[in-house]
Amino acid sequence: MDNKLTREYLIQLTQKSVVKYTDWNDRDSFIAQNNIKFVNAGLVSGLDFEAGFNDYDSIYIKFINLTEEIVEKANNFLLSYNSLEIDAFSDYVEAYPENEMFYSSLKFFKENDLCCIGYIPTEERILNAGGGDWY
Repeated sequence: MDNKLTREYLIQLTQKSVVKYTDWNDRDSFIAQNNIKFVNAGLVSGLDFEAGFNDYDSIYIKFINLTEEIVEKANNFLLSYNSLEIDAFSDYVEAYPENEMFYSSLKFFKENDLCCIGYIPTEERILNAGGGDWY
């Protein structure tokens, strides 16, 4: 793991990565923002992780040593809709009524019984977006 990729630094990046839903570029931005929620929850709740750069503008986060109990604990730390500057679940549906993805529950998606993987943008990618949608 890169020495710069500490838990504290990665948590700061997840919080800087939040983009108000009215500023999203397209429906895929929802998936990217949901990913931020999951990664933030895992980091804040103290899950074991590995991190590294997987391309020029993303950092992968691999949560390891997971159990159902640990994942349940992490879900208690999901960023709230209010932290994403979303007034209500109905705002999603109003903005993107044709997308059934908005009806899914927020859970860690486990690759297998041992880990789950997410990604966040690099600081440079966030800065290049100028406060807008980095996805």
